Amino acid sequence: MAGNILQGYAATTVTVTTTNLVAASASNQSLISGWTSGTVTNNSNNYTDYAYSGQLTTAGANRQIGIYNVYVISSLNDTPTWTATSAGTLGTESATPVTFTTINQLNTIGRLLFTAYVTATVSEIYTFPQTGIAGLFGGLVPTHHCLFITGNGTTTTTAGLAATCAIYYEPIIGKYT
Repeated sequence: MAGNILQGYAATTVTVTTTNLVAASASNQSLISGWTSGTVTNNSNNYTDYAYSGQLTTAGANRQIGIYNVYVISSLNDTPTWTATSAGTLGTESATPVTFTTINQLNTIGRLLFTAYVTATVSEIYTFPQTGIAGLFGGLVPTHHCLFITGNGTTTTTAGLAATCAIYYEPIIGKYT
């Protein structure tokens, strides 16, 4: 008798390290520079999806109306090899921002997960619900991926996001019943 394959949750929620998010989130009007998470590896886990969620909190000063974009970026292979950038290293959580050559380069390699349209209100919290990434990549989860966050919600080159930002992911599996 045939069974069913149902969605299951592989483990407890994972908190993404955002230690350097504040330092790497300085405003850039062209939206090509920002923070990158560490690499998430799916070589041996073989999860069918990752559901990301979180909250972005704007900084307490120098606010302006703008946006913050959260992208998922796939490695080019299972080594992992990342696309070239003009500064910084994709897949490495660092205070040094990653900068793409153009917005076209970012939009070619990155898949938009969430956009927060922010006001000039200080310390405002913008929450995004659990959102799967497999659909962004044609139904498949990349062997390696990372997040990239960029924004222009501050009037200066100071940090646009606060230290209270939090990002999580829930690994998803297929269970045979």
